[in-house]
Formats: sequence, C-alpha cells, structure tokens
Amino acid sequence: MKYTAFHEKQFHGLVNKALQSVRKILDVNRNPRIAEDMNHTYDDKYALVEFLTNTAIAAQINILERMGLSETKLKRLIEIVQNENRTITLCFEAEDSCMFLKEQMVDVIQHESGMESSKTTTTGASSLFYGSSSSQQQTNMRQQVVQKVREYHWKVTCQYRVYCYDVNDPLKNHNSIDLLARSASTTITTTGSRESPFPSHTKHSPIFHDFTWILRQMKEGEDDGQRRTCCFEIDRLKSGCFTPRRNDEIDDAIYFFDTLSSWFSKIRSHFTNHIEGTILAKHDPASSVNEKVAPELKSIFDAQIFTPVLPLMEPNNGNNIDNTTNTQGISRSLLVLCTNQNSSSPLLSLGDIEFFLNEQRRSIGEAMTTLTAVFPSHQLMKLVTVAEASLVLFSSSVVTLFNQYQQSIEYIEEMLRSQLVTAIGKEINPEDFNRFVSFHNRKIFAPQFRPTSFSYTVRRPNHYPDGVIAIESKISDTGKTEPINTHTCYIPGDEKDAMMIPINSSTTLEMTGDRYLHGWMNHRFESSSIGSYTLTARARQFSSFMLLVGVLGGANVFEPKDAIIVQNKDEILIPLLLKELPSAKEFKDSISSLSPEQQRFAKAFRGMQLESSVFAVCVIQLKPQLEALLGLPENALTKEIKLTQDLLSLFVHYQIPSDLLSFDGPEDFSKVNKLHAVKKHVATVMEVISETKKSELEEMEQRAHLEKNKLEAEKRFEEVRKRVSATQGTNLNPTLAIPGGQMHHPLSAALSKAVPLPEDIAAAASVELVGGDDKVMDEVSESISRSNHAYASSSPSPPSVFQPEGLDRGTVTTIKKGEEGAIDFTNIPKQLDSLFEEKNSDDSVRATTIETQLPWLRLRQEGLLSNAGNFQKKKPIATKMDDELCGYENDKALDLLDALSRSGTLPLKYAELHVVVAMTHCFENDVMGTVIQDNVNPIEKVERSIFMLANTIHGTNNTDTTMDQMISEGPHRQRILNAVNDTPLLTNTCNSDDTTSEKGEITVTESLQEDVGVVQEQAKEDPVQQDLSTSNDDTAESSEITLQQDLQQKKLLGQYKKKNFTC
Repeated sequence: MKYTAFHEKQFHGLVNKALQSVRKILDVNRNPRIAEDMNHTYDDKYALVEFLTNTAIAAQINILERMGLSETKLKRLIEIVQNENRTITLCFEAEDSCMFLKEQMVDVIQHESGMESSKTTTTGASSLFYGSSSSQQQTNMRQQVVQKVREYHWKVTCQYRVYCYDVNDPLKNHNSIDLLARSASTTITTTGSRESPFPSHTKHSPIFHDFTWILRQMKEGEDDGQRRTCCFEIDRLKSGCFTPRRNDEIDDAIYFFDTLSSWFSKIRSHFTNHIEGTILAKHDPASSVNEKVAPELKSIFDAQIFTPVLPLMEPNNGNNIDNTTNTQGISRSLLVLCTNQNSSSPLLSLGDIEFFLNEQRRSIGEAMTTLTAVFPSHQLMKLVTVAEASLVLFSSSVVTLFNQYQQSIEYIEEMLRSQLVTAIGKEINPEDFNRFVSFHNRKIFAPQFRPTSFSYTVRRPNHYPDGVIAIESKISDTGKTEPINTHTCYIPGDEKDAMMIPINSSTTLEMTGDRYLHGWMNHRFESSSIGSYTLTARARQFSSFMLLVGVLGGANVFEPKDAIIVQNKDEILIPLLLKELPSAKEFKDSISSLSPEQQRFAKAFRGMQLESSVFAVCVIQLKPQLEALLGLPENALTKEIKLTQDLLSLFVHYQIPSDLLSFDGPEDFSKVNKLHAVKKHVATVMEVISETKKSELEEMEQRAHLEKNKLEAEKRFEEVRKRVSATQGTNLNPTLAIPGGQMHHPLSAALSKAVPLPEDIAAAASVELVGGDDKVMDEVSESISRSNHAYASSSPSPPSVFQPEGLDRGTVTTIKKGEEGAIDFTNIPKQLDSLFEEKNSDDSVRATTIETQLPWLRLRQEGLLSNAGNFQKKKPIATKMDDELCGYENDKALDLLDALSRSGTLPLKYAELHVVVAMTHCFENDVMGTVIQDNVNPIEKVERSIFMLANTIHGTNNTDTTMDQMISEGPHRQRILNAVNDTPLLTNTCNSDDTTSEKGEITVTESLQEDVGVVQEQAKEDPVQQDLSTSNDDTAESSEITLQQDLQQKKLLGQYKKKNFTC
C-alpha cells in the first residue's frame, strides 16, 4: 500500500511501555487492551480515530498551557477564530546583540615547580642557672612561569518571544497574545583578536505556524460552569471520506500536528544549535574559573512524560463508565473530550481519558522539577536556564506526541489490512486479482457471452491444426504464461465485404476469410507495470502458415507492418507494447483552455490515435491457398509433404511464377491426375534449377581456372620480356604503329584478341622486336592465344527472363464492392471512449494501443532427431531477431504472399483476421490499497467496465443483443443490473455508412425521462398493471403488490430497452 508511514515494531514498543503506566493509573480490575485484540465494529474504528484525535488535541493544549496559554487567552483565541472568522498564527521570534565591554591583561600560569627546605636553631646550655631552649622551621617554596594574555569581554544579549497573532492585523498588536518571552545577557570572553565574535545585532527569521485548525475543533461550554470540549468529528457522508484513515478531516489533523511538530523542532534547534552550540561555545577565557556546569540542552528528552494517545479498547462490562468523580483533587485541564459513543462502545470512557491527561500534566510537572534542580533559575542573567530547558523539553514532547498520534492512526489502517489478510489467507497481488476476474467472468456472464482465451488454432475444418496463435501474459510470481481473455464477436467472411491488404505500392490483396473482433479489458494497479505480453505463434511439424501483424487503416483495410512464415515447429515470440492514452475526461480537461484552433488540432490527432492504431493479426493458411493457386482440388496437398516443401521453396527462394507450376488442363481431370501434373511441373522446374546450379558451379570452376591461366600467362610474358631485353640490349625500339593503331609484329594480333592485361604488361608486349628471337615471340603468341581461347569458351550466354503473358506489373488491381454491410472496426475505440466518458464517473478506463517491439525471439528445433527416440531432449535454438533479420523475414513472407495471391488477382479465402480493441482499467493504488485505503471494491468497478465493453463488442454484428441476455442467472444478477442500468445500450453505429459512427458518438434514441414516460404509459394500458394499481389500497397486501409492480415495470422497461437501445 502507498502513503503508509506505519512502523509496527516501534509502535508496539511504545504501546507496551504505555500500558504499564495505564495499569497504574486505572483500577486493578481494569484491563484495557490494544484494539486488534478486541471485538469491535467498523464504526468503532471511526469512533476510535475521532477519540485519538480529540485526545491529541487535549494533550497538545496541556503542553501549551505550560508555555503560558491560560484559560483566558485560549478563550480569546477561540473567539477570534470561530466568531470573527479570522486566522491565528503561532510565531517564534528571536534576536541577538553583541557589544564590546572591556579589554584586560590576565596572568596565565604556564608552568609551576615546587621546593622544600628546613632550618633548626639551639640556644643556651644545660646548667642550674641558665635554662636551655631549641626551635625548628620548615619552608615550602614554588616557582611559577606566568604569561600575560590579553582577554576581550563581550556582552551578548539574547531575547525570544512566543506569541499568537491575527494574520489580518499587520501590526500584530490588536489581537496579539503573548505566551512566552524572555531576554537575558551574558559575558563572552575571547582571546587572540579583538574582532567581534558575532554581529552587533542579529534578528532571526520568524518561525510561523498556522494555529487556526486546532482552535476550530474546540467548543465553549453553554454555561459558565461547563468546560470547553474537543469536538473533532469525521463527516462520513462527504465524498472525500473513504476509510477512518483516508478522509479530509484526518488528513488536515495529521498535517496540523506534523507542521506543529516541525515548528517546535526548529525552536529546539535554535536553542541547542545556536544558543548553546554557537554563542556559548565561543566563550573561551584565558583564566579558567570553576563554575557549576549545567547539562547540555541537547541531552534533554521527554522519556518520562506520559503520552495519552493510545488506541486502546476494553469490554464494556460497566467498569469503564464515565466517572468524573475520580478526578476530584486533581487540577483540571483546559479541555475535556466530547463523545458520541453509544453505551455498547468498547472505547475507553471520558473519565479514563481525563486520568490519562492528568497523568500527562503530572509527568510534565515532574520533568520540569528535575530540570529546575540542574539548570539555573530563569531569574538569573544566564542564556541557558530552566526556562530554555523547559522549552526544549516541550519541543521534544510535541514531536513524540505527533509521532505516537500518527502511528496510532496508521495502526488502524494496518489493522484493516491485517484483518483482510487473515480473512483471505494471503495478500492479494495483481496476478491474483486477474485470476479471480477470469474465474468471476465465467459466473456472471451467460455462456454465449463469456470471455474466451485469445488462443486460436490454425486449421481447416476436420483437419489437424497447422499451429496456434495466442496473446499471452507472463505471470511474474511463477514465470509461466497464459492467454489473455477477451470478449469475441465472430463475423463470417461471406457475410461482409472483403478486407483489402496492401503489401506494396502496386499490389493490394483481397482477404475474404472470417473476422474476429476482440475486446480486451486489461487491469493495472499502482504498484505493477502495465504487464508483459507477447504474441506467440507456434507451428506443427511439416506444417506452415503465415502471420501478418499490423493495424487497420479504415473500414476494410488492413495494413501489415510485419510478416513472417512460421513452419516446422517454429515458435515466434513477438513482444507487445501497450500504451495508455489519456482518458476522455483528461483529454477534455487538458484542452479546455486552448484556443479553438488548438482544440480542433488536438481532437483530430486524438481521433487519429483512436482509429489508426487498432491492432490486428492476420493468419493465412498456406496449403489450401497453394491448392487454390495451382488449380488443385481441396485437400490435395494434405499428405504431400515433400511437394508442399518444394513449392514453398520455389516461391520463396527462387521466385518461380505460379503459371509454371499450376495445373492448366481440363477441369474434369481427377484429383490424382491434377496432382500428377503439378508434380511433373515441379520436377521439371527443380531439374532446371538443378542444371542451372550445376552450370553455375562449372562456370565458377572455369572462372577459377581462367584466373589461374591469366596469372601464369602474365608470369611467362614477364619472363619473355626480360629474356628479350637481355638478348637485344640497346637495339629495342618503340613499336612503329600504323595509323590504324595495328602493330607490325605478329604478336599484335594475339595481343589485340587476348583478355585485357595490366598496362605495364601490355606496354611491354607492344614493342617492336627488331632482330628478335622468333622462337621466343612464337612462344609468347601461343601462350596468349591459349588464354584467349579458354576465356572465350567459358563465357556463358545471357539467361533468358520469363515474363508471363497478360500480366502488367505496373498496374494496381482494384476490387470494387458495395459499402453496404461493411463493419468499420476503427470506430469501436471512439465509441468506447465516448461511452466511458459518459458513464464512468471515476475516470479510470483508458483507451490502449498495442504495438510490436524488437527484438523478436524465434525458437527452432535443430532437426527431426533432436527429440526423437532415446536421444536426450534438447532445448530449441533461440535466435533474437533484430531489425535486419525481421526485415529479411518480412520480405520473404510478402514475396510468398504476392505469389500465393497471383499479385492480387486471387483472393485469400483461407485466412482469418483478428482485431483487438484494448482498454485498461487503471487503479491509483495497488490491490490491497484500493480495498483498504480507497475503500473501493475493484471487482465491482471492473464488472461494470467489462459489461460496458462486452455490450459494445457483442453488439457489433448482432443488433438484438441486450444487457439482460448477457448476465447469467444468480444472486449477482440484480446487483449488476443496478450497477449498469444507467448505461444505455448502443445502436448499431459500427457500419461505415452511419453518420453518427464517423463522429464517434453514442446514439441514444430517447432520454431517460422519455423512457420512464413510455413505461408509465405502457403500464396504464396493461390490464395487469391496472389491476395492480386498483388493488393498491389494500394495506394487508400492499408490500406484495408493490413488489409485483416493480417487477412489472422492470419487465416493461426491459422490453422497451430491447426495442430502442439494442446494439
């Protein structure tokens, strides 16, 4: 779930600690427990939330009372807010000043050493006349090293003020109420430099907090003797109220306490960081003076203060009644709680909460007594006294109060989650919800209207399937895949106009096969992605078919974007990308402030998005199409495996025209004879191809041999030239050419007929050999002649190009048919968009486009023996098909399609077109959060959306379909009818000749008021209805008659809807 801030371990630790104090406060016979351990109702959770909020308000006022908020001041603040309708702000202001006092020199002892000495003196002697005396003296001597240090004394004055003021009073003096203020100064001693440690005057930025909300939650007593009460309540009838936790009132309360906690935290930071951590830290006298050191402010926490906000309950056995007499002798708090709880409520009584609040006040007083014992009195001129320590303590207590209040509120929501998980046995995720919806749809829909899996076999009637196509979703928790469920409308191909398929700029095919319209309602929750979906095509062994994937380009135009041939246990996985378009309401809201031109542009573009992105898949069976192309009877190629493979190879790899292979004899020939003729044509073409391959192979060998001879001739010619040059020496003269350019030497003839040679060799060969060796020249001439003869004999003749007669490749074949009865699938998304805009108040259903994305994945078996016999089963070879490989496969498939259709002249009868219109029901939370936090039953929401989608899909080709017929019998029937009875059924706006379908609007023949009027008129004319009306005066049978009247009106209304609102 989102938005949760609950920390279970921390919360239970706080509650267990607080329960120890609660047992001391209440009587020994009392045993309050945490809410989850008590039996209670859902309304008790609302009452508990209100109870906790009122307790938190009273506890907050107790803290502010210690800061100076008296009863008179609180009363005045409430009057300003409630009677004068003004806003009160809580403000903390602080400023500092620094002034130089004096400069003085002090002696600082750097080193000290000590000495000891003793002296003894004796006088007189022992005699009778004279006495005797003696004395002893001891002296201690210490030696000190003293350094003169210059000290600078500064007077630092700090003052702060906490007060409330009226925001509408700019001078803050008319309705300003002081809570706490103090000014104190101290002497700061520094050494080393006379530079001031602080600015002469600093005024800190005020810290503000809106205090209005808490004052609006209080109510003054009607009499003077009555105390004011906390009266926080949740408006459960408000549209924004979903659960005890998710409502506007609790959101405002949490925001108030959160911002107030932040306000106090900033005050604490001012004293701990600025006063103590910055100002007092600068005090560094040269001569140390023994002073009593108080604890640091940052060490103060509120661990001993009792926080009364606890989600406790207790069985109502009479011991927890409101007993306010127990609070006598204890000082009264400024607020008491009001309650609307009934006598059977398990909540604690007001007397118990009064005990808790007084315990809080007592613990605060005890904590302040502890601070008084260790901090100086606030009357002394000290920057840190018990006043500042108390303010730090209050700040910590407010933070704890907010944390415990927030955790208690979040605990109630967590308790709802825990109870739901306990009831179901697990935490529901999107996959669980999808499985439930699939199960649920089988129950609520009549058998003929139930969603079916998008998994279709490619087969002819009474034949084994050639393969399977499916749109599958991947289940994240198991990793398995399963087909999606769609509402499907079947349109036989012979009942509607042909679908045109343009495969290039000059060829458009005609598809006359069956069509399927699929309506897919997808679900997406906040924590999950839109899902992982693939279009999967699987072929059987020795079977094949063609898969075309694209979009609809009009009422009867299918534009293929990708194509591939699937054969011999191939498995093709094509990833699908789902893109959600903004809902109709979001689109309207977005363009509402645009100019008319901008709005028209946006509407036109959105219309294009809805119409031109309708996803479609076309499956073409190759064997029956080959039979039609070659003039063979049906099922002729069923068992001809090799012939089928050869035919596909000829069309795909060699681009053989079908006229060379098709049967062109009499139609009354038997199946065997026709098949034999085609086999003979195939064998002939295969023989020609084999001979051509053999000829090409020989040609390649000859070219290699010729290349070898040329290299040898060049080598020998170079040797001859060197020998001639060595023999003739300087008698070599340039060739004397005749005006025609012919050489005089017999070698010139051979050179002129030889194959082209490099320029340096030709130049060497074109010299006149004067007095040369004729034997050498004859040898060269013979060598070149042999090379020339070999080259001439190896040059093949240019191949002949086959051009069928009567076929003009430069023209486009146009097939015209009447538009009557044509179904425009591209209008379906616009109809659904308008329908959900009108009937879906929560704006949660969005039109969704489907596109293919790269890379594709092809799984192919290594061979027939890979999984046969005792061989170890091997995984198929996986090949990622990138853009280049997909383009290659697309070209192969379209070339074959061009051949199978005879370039558009032969209709594709053995094909199926699957059109998928997708919508996505989006939830802003996850499954558990939708149920617990949003208080929404996603099952009912999806039910309504699915029936609206199914109504549109099934009404496309059957105008007699009604909503009553789609819902199965059972206890759910009336509930679903009540949920969708305000949804008018669509008229047949799918035909391309319907003007309303072009605008994408929903046609409704009558308004709801007119429907009711017609029903009432029919009821007056109905004798049964009249009898029921006249017998309505009988009070004993009034309830039964009313029920019969309702049933009769529903019957008439259903007949009227069937007549006027059918699709």
